[in-house]
Amino acid sequence: MRTLEKLCGFLAVLAFCLGSGFVVLLPMNPVLWQVAWAATFLLVLFLAIRRRDAILYFLFRRGTRYGASLFLLAAMAIGIIFSVNYIGAKYKKRLDLTHAKRHTLSDQTKKILGELAFPVKIYFFYQPSEDQPRGEALLRRYGDQSKNVKIEILPLNSNPLLAKTFGVEKVGEGEQIFVVSRDDSSKESKSVTVRGVSEEKLTNGILRLVKSQDQTVYFLTGHGERNFQDRQKSDSLSEFKRLVENEVYNVKALSLDSAPKIPDDASVLLIAGPKGQFAPEELAAIEGWVKAGGRLFLALDVDLEGESLPRGARQMADWLNGFGLKVGERLLVDTTSRLYQMDGQILVAAADSVNHEVTKDFPRTSIQMGFAWHFYFPFAVRLEQIAGGSDEVRRESLVKTSPVAWEESSWKEIKSGVVKLDKGKDHQGEMSLAVALSPSKKEEKWRMAVFGSSGFLTNGAILAKHDKDLALNTINWLANQEAMISIRATESRDVTLEIDSNLYNFIVLVLMLGIPLSVLGSGAWVWFSRK
Repeated sequence: MRTLEKLCGFLAVLAFCLGSGFVVLLPMNPVLWQVAWAATFLLVLFLAIRRRDAILYFLFRRGTRYGASLFLLAAMAIGIIFSVNYIGAKYKKRLDLTHAKRHTLSDQTKKILGELAFPVKIYFFYQPSEDQPRGEALLRRYGDQSKNVKIEILPLNSNPLLAKTFGVEKVGEGEQIFVVSRDDSSKESKSVTVRGVSEEKLTNGILRLVKSQDQTVYFLTGHGERNFQDRQKSDSLSEFKRLVENEVYNVKALSLDSAPKIPDDASVLLIAGPKGQFAPEELAAIEGWVKAGGRLFLALDVDLEGESLPRGARQMADWLNGFGLKVGERLLVDTTSRLYQMDGQILVAAADSVNHEVTKDFPRTSIQMGFAWHFYFPFAVRLEQIAGGSDEVRRESLVKTSPVAWEESSWKEIKSGVVKLDKGKDHQGEMSLAVALSPSKKEEKWRMAVFGSSGFLTNGAILAKHDKDLALNTINWLANQEAMISIRATESRDVTLEIDSNLYNFIVLVLMLGIPLSVLGSGAWVWFSRK
């Protein structure tokens, strides 16, 4: 009987090995391994029946129970570890503790990646001499964020034919080149080349791939408006122009001198800081275009020398009265600005409406002194909604001052640089700095955004705080591109920890002597106490 059991055991092992071999060597013939494994099962079942008494005795032994419990605990631990790793690989979540969230994609990037309608592949070319390309970590965050994004990281010499197809023939020392391309069967073979490691650049590359550049933003000229070509001047709008182009808009200059007509392809008309007088024909052209469904971005400035609105701004202000909006002529002042080493005429401002598309995404958590502020508004005037204004216009405040700001009545104090609140003359409290205007009737399509300062658009201010997000969100709202409204990537700041010699010596003593001696002392105390 023992011989029969040994023979069945040997045959069971042999059948199992044959079945495994058939699976590997002859996968096209499943009958062989199925028969072999069936024989294995029958032989094992026969042995279990023959040796049932021994098996039952083994199962109910104390050692078996302890071993089974240990095996079960080990299996549970392995299962937990496997589950955690599987969930971590499938649902990736990172905790970014840096001040500027430099290891986290911006809301704009997440929004664009979440709305991708087709697969995108990003090729990353770098110098073979670089051991770890600087853009690899950034690129992998894009791949983790969206299933529609595939990445391929390769040195330039590994696939020169592919690189040449995209027009990449040379990569400079330390240079990083991304190529964003469609990764589907579409006949569209469009690709965008991005040079440099930057979330802003890479996201703009994806944006140029998915969005057609068929919308135009016109900057009005001819009335002393702010220049948008000069990159050297801090009061120019050249950086704002670049940012608008990065949102995949065409940007053009418009003069109404020769032909007072707004072009048919104008998605948005921007008038920033007009000073000179508008001709009646020009005002009529702007008014008629807006009523016909045009979209106007209007930013007005006060004339510090003339102590009032300049003629062009005044004409616009008079026109806005018909929409139930009054433009103030006094400069706003806020002593809160001095906490941030700024003059009182540079206001710290906050997003007002939590429901409007332009401002609803701004965080409400950066509260300082009871005031959640987001923007800098230099040399601004108050925008006041006229009581009993037209019911045909919806007016919604986008930006407001802090509660301690006031409307300064004395130009003499402003020019002297020493201002103080005169409660009998100066109006104090939260005041609107930007207002969105739109029609109450759904059949009308016009939109306007009015700002009490164009200074926040200048090179010296546009990159401060969230000024660029406010300006670009407004452009996108006016152009019916609400999907593009978001908070964009901010430039990361390097934070330096400065350690003087005394602190350095203290750290060295603690690490080199304090901790080792404390461990030795604890060990010695335990040893002597046990003796």
